[in-house]
Order: sequence, then C-alpha cells, then structure tokens
Amino acid sequence: MLALGLALLVAGCTGHQAGRNEPALREVFKGVRVDPARGLIEIDGRVATDVHDQDTPDVYLEVIVCTRDTREHESLVVIDAAAAQVHAALLLIGLEPGHPGGWKDEGGRLVPIKPQGDPVRVTLAYTLDGKACESPCEAWITVGPGRQDPGPLEFVFAGSGFRVYDGVERYLADLEGTVVGLTTFGTELIAPTSMHHPDSRVETPTLMARSDVIPAFGEPVTVRIHAIRDKSAP
Repeated sequence: MLALGLALLVAGCTGHQAGRNEPALREVFKGVRVDPARGLIEIDGRVATDVHDQDTPDVYLEVIVCTRDTREHESLVVIDAAAAQVHAALLLIGLEPGHPGGWKDEGGRLVPIKPQGDPVRVTLAYTLDGKACESPCEAWITVGPGRQDPGPLEFVFAGSGFRVYDGVERYLADLEGTVVGLTTFGTELIAPTSMHHPDSRVETPTLMARSDVIPAFGEPVTVRIHAIRDKSAP
C-alpha cells in the first residue's frame, strides 16, 4: 500500500479527497482523535519549517513529526499535543509499545539495536494547490545528494521511554520532541525500522525535505497513524 501511495504522488498528492468515507473519530485530547474500531488516530499539526526558502534549498531531516519548541528545524511536521498524549491514544486503539532502536559498541564497531513494537503506518493529510491530499509520510522525503526516492518506510510503536531528572520521572519523547522519528536517537515514540545514526561523524546526513510536494510553512497538516492489524503483512 505504501509503494502504491508513493507511485501516485507524482503529481504532488495521492488524490485522496478529505471528507469522503471518513472514519468516526472521537477527540480524547485537544487536537488528538481516535477511532479504535478502525485502528486510527489523528493529530493536528502544521508544516514545521520553510522548505521553500531559496537561500536554504537543502533542508536536512532527523524527525518526521516533533512537538512544539523542540526539533522544528529538522522536522517535517510540528504538533501542539504532547508526545505522551499521542502514546495514550495509541494505547486506546489497542496497540502495544516496544522500545526504540539504539546503538551499541562491539569491539569499536557500532552495532544497531532494532526498534520493536506493534507496526503502524504514518500518513499526512494536507491541502496542496487547492486539492485535499493524503500521502505516506516518506513521500515528503528525498535522499541526497542525488535526491532519490527513499522507498516505503516501515514504523513501529516504540513507545519512547522514561528518565529521572531532578527526582522527577520524565517521558523522553516529550523532552526531545521525537514523536515520529527518522534518524535513531533512541527516544522515539514511533520509530522507523530502518536506522540512521544522528551523528554526522558516524553517518553522513542524506535525508532531506522534498520541497516540491510540501505545503508552505505553517500550513495545516493532519498526522494519521494507522494500526496494521495483520502483523504478517509486509
């Protein structure tokens, strides 16, 4: 399904028409809605950074969705809801968290630790050139320097984690803004199964915003997270 969505994006969106056969959603937090029957949550957001500035044509990415006042400069979408609220909404549609990915040193070599959790699909609903559209989130991403299609991305409900600061337990995705990750910080609420190291000394940054299909800075975007019920599906 993701591959089909990317193929249809040639003209800028998949042609999804908002309002047609939309699921029944219930708001559980401000800007966060759930439909447990269909395994769907929606989160209100907006385009996080100006990807159309001619003075900065290459916008490198490390996060797909972040929370306000955190990683907007390296994210596609920013939301006002707390990451912990998104986590709670995912629980309400019956998903189980696992753990974020990470890295370990084995004899001087960095070895990836894959993220775990129930699989999910992430799409973005928005308006472009007057048309209501929905596309997989990776359709807004290109891989440099040749600006290649990244291909379909797979995601899991990693669930971030907790750490004690000054005697208070804090949810890491709230602190760092890592709602839907792209590179692997180890704090992601939703993590891609493909891993990229965030340190440019370890891995050269190549993930960039695909500006020709992204609306203007600040334009509304609805983040949709879909449960994948058939866990045997690719």
